[in-house]
Amino acid sequence: MNDDLIYQFTSDQEKEYSYSIYNSIGELVLHSALGKVTRQFTDQIDMSNLISGIYIFKLNSTDISTTSKVIKK
Repeated sequence: MNDDLIYQFTSDQEKEYSYSIYNSIGELVLHSALGKVTRQFTDQIDMSNLISGIYIFKLNSTDISTTSKVIKK
């Protein structure tokens, strides 16, 4: 991954979603509230202002949370 992180997910029910991105020492570097989402959702996050390294992408809703490791080159 270079400057843009593209992610997608599917929600069976309308829920509030947000994402957070943390650096390798656990500091929050990006956050956005996505609002209510239903069905398939795709978004692109501009990470050009972040240095190369390993980041944790966390997608949250009212009742679920998922995390993924992102490597920015």
